[in-house]
Amino acid sequence: MTIVIEPSPVLHQVAQPVTVFDDALKATVTTMRQTMHAANGMGLAAPQVGLSQQLCIIEYLPKDGEGKLIEADAIAFFALANPKITWQSAQQITMTEGCLSLPGLEGEVTRPKRLRVKGQDETGNKLVIKASGMLARILQHEIDHLNGVLYDSKLNTGTQLRPAQPDRKGV
Repeated sequence: MTIVIEPSPVLHQVAQPVTVFDDALKATVTTMRQTMHAANGMGLAAPQVGLSQQLCIIEYLPKDGEGKLIEADAIAFFALANPKITWQSAQQITMTEGCLSLPGLEGEVTRPKRLRVKGQDETGNKLVIKASGMLARILQHEIDHLNGVLYDSKLNTGTQLRPAQPDRKGV
């Protein structure tokens, strides 16, 4: 798979719900994971690889200065279909975001600190995820992609995209 770069119409469309949970969907998830790893990302939405599907994947494997996994901060791989945010905290947090579809750029975005998301895994089982910290950030970013929204439209007032730090991962 190839990551779709802005500007591309698929990045600005609301993706179609996933209705079939079969081996083809599992294969798509596997290939998306390989694509995300190759791009050094921590999340990837199906529209970012040209697929209009309500499907995203997340895996965060932070490393320390010596290249060792920081297990306490890691987020194990999972796929999420048809996600919907059902609750979000009033408390907000500002973080720097990047995006694999806007390579080499980053910007400051304020989002809810905690949220609850319902959806399905790649086999169709229903999930409810309570998230905070980096997981909440990545979920919101990827769900935005599924709704045709890129993070650059949510930059904090008075800020703009800037060149990304060389070691920064894209969402």
